[in-house]
Amino acid sequence: MKTAIGLFVWQVLFTLSINASGAEFDPSTAVPVIPIPYDESVYSECILKNTKANMTPYAEMQITAACKIKATPEKCRGSSNIYDLQKCVDECKSAGLWSRKFGECSTD
Repeated sequence: MKTAIGLFVWQVLFTLSINASGAEFDPSTAVPVIPIPYDESVYSECILKNTKANMTPYAEMQITAACKIKATPEKCRGSSNIYDLQKCVDECKSAGLWSRKFGECSTD
């Protein structure tokens, strides 16, 4: 009886911690992660370049996190407010080629 109740309590707490924030969930840290806005095309290229066959899940998670940061334009990285960051990323997506490649909206 104790184990069934204990298991139920853990399942409820786990579900509440995921659903309460509405954010992505990182099972390695058991803490909800706030999604970082980024340029999806740059992110996809980074993932394709850096992902290899037979990688550990931890290595894949590290590459994913690094690619999201790399895909955030340089001028947007200092934003602390998630809404300002999203607005900045959207502006950089619609910026000209020169600005996206060499200017303030460039990525690494």
